[in-house]
Amino acid sequence: MTEPTPPPTPFPAASPQPAPTSNGIPPAAADGAGSAAGPASSPRRDRMLSELAGELRAARDEHRRDVAQLRTDLAGLSTVVGDNADLLGQVTPQVRDLDGGLADLGERVDALATAVTDALTSGPGAGSRPEPDAAPVDWPSLSADDATAEWQALGDWVASVLGPFYELTRAQLPDCWPLHRPAVLELVWLRRMYVAAHRPDAAPSAAADWHTRWRREALANIAAAIPETWCRPGEHWVERFSRRPGPPAPRPTAPVREPEHVPGQRPGSERYQIGLGGEITTPQHWGRAFQNAAGEDIAWRRQREAAAAGGQTSRT
Repeated sequence: MTEPTPPPTPFPAASPQPAPTSNGIPPAAADGAGSAAGPASSPRRDRMLSELAGELRAARDEHRRDVAQLRTDLAGLSTVVGDNADLLGQVTPQVRDLDGGLADLGERVDALATAVTDALTSGPGAGSRPEPDAAPVDWPSLSADDATAEWQALGDWVASVLGPFYELTRAQLPDCWPLHRPAVLELVWLRRMYVAAHRPDAAPSAAADWHTRWRREALANIAAAIPETWCRPGEHWVERFSRRPGPPAPRPTAPVREPEHVPGQRPGSERYQIGLGGEITTPQHWGRAFQNAAGEDIAWRRQREAAAAGGQTSRT
């Protein structure tokens, strides 16, 4: 009879195992490894950590100093910006006012230019011969045409301005002044200075210089160019010395009733004879000499131009 087989003996229950760590190493092994490596590397690691902590603290302190300096600079910049903003606020209205003033001035200049243009184109003298340039003129080198215009302008000016308004007497401006080239040159220059000094764009001092200085100097030069021993009113030196000198004309001794003053005439001028030169100079006194002198001068210039043109033709 077969003996029954005994039942199997059960295995003893396994003790629970701890779960492995995240890297797959059991905790015991990890603790063992840490326990084994810890005592050997701790001093070095602590030293490195201490040095790293010191560097971090130094960098943090430097960063804090930089931040503090930046805050100081920003505060100063804010102050400067505020000051500039105040100045800009004060200047901006002034700039606007200046722009407005310049605009008004430009309008006034335009209006003045328009008025001058209208006066020149529609005034009493519109359509007449334009006034020659007021710049200095080189009288000897003028062409015949330019000299013709200059003679005409000079005669008109002496007749309409210098004589009646400045009341030059025949003694100050002898009747034969057109026959004396130095006197003509003085008057040509004096007229041009007058025109330049009385232009709208001329400085006020220019007219003052003409009245107080240039007119006086020009008349002094004319007196030096035409001495009284050479010429006197109504008598040119050629006529005076080509004939036998006669006795001087007597002056009236009895007083004469003074006539009423007429603009352009000096009171009492009729008390003296014409030869004594008390009258205001007029074209009736110097007109004939003026025509003769202007005609001879223009003819001489035309001959000079013809000779120059002939010489150029022969050379070519």
